[in-house]
Amino acid sequence: MLEGAGLGLNKFPTGVDHPTRAAAGNTPEFGGGQTLVKVGLQLPVGLSLDGDAHLGLLVTHVRPGGPAALSKKVRVGMAIVSANGISIVGMDKDAAMTVVKQASEQTKASRTGLIQLILTDASNQYAAYLAAISPEQK
Repeated sequence: MLEGAGLGLNKFPTGVDHPTRAAAGNTPEFGGGQTLVKVGLQLPVGLSLDGDAHLGLLVTHVRPGGPAALSKKVRVGMAIVSANGISIVGMDKDAAMTVVKQASEQTKASRTGLIQLILTDASNQYAAYLAAISPEQK
């Protein structure tokens, strides 16, 4: 768990190469005609995330009863596009997680107390992610 960041996010190992996917920033799944969902969430948001620069930072679990679940806007199979206005499209997982953690720290210091996430449906990327990971990681 990335408890130090206050996000309540699980960091799963990837180590899986996805050579068949184009860079996330060049695919229509990331903003090229897809609906973007903006949501402000209290910390910890109650999400597990995984992915890479090709697949994006994917929502792999939404904790029941957590802020993300209660918003009714966030679901498994979505990808985070930005956190507090900073795009993470095309970033590797570590860089994207760093941006999300920094956004979390900014949120803790803000008056609103809400992290602003923009997400999009990433069903195709999530299906590729599930196909590539080992059964014990699912």
